[in-house]
Amino acid sequence: MIQRRGQAKVGDKTMVDVWAPVVDDLKENQLTPERIDEYILATALLRAAKGRQALLLDGSSGLVDPGS
Repeated sequence: MIQRRGQAKVGDKTMVDVWAPVVDDLKENQLTPERIDEYILATALLRAAKGRQALLLDGSSGLVDPGS
């Protein structure tokens, strides 16, 4: 639903980058708080393609996505 509404995909540095793997982990009964933290921190490695961060020249690379 989030992906359809906002037209975001994994790798766009949005909440989808956290929620997609969380949903996968839930389906496999593998979700832990540590894994959620990993997914959040991984957004720092991405370049923003959507939202206000995408307007920055560097795409906010190196920063954790505040929406995650």
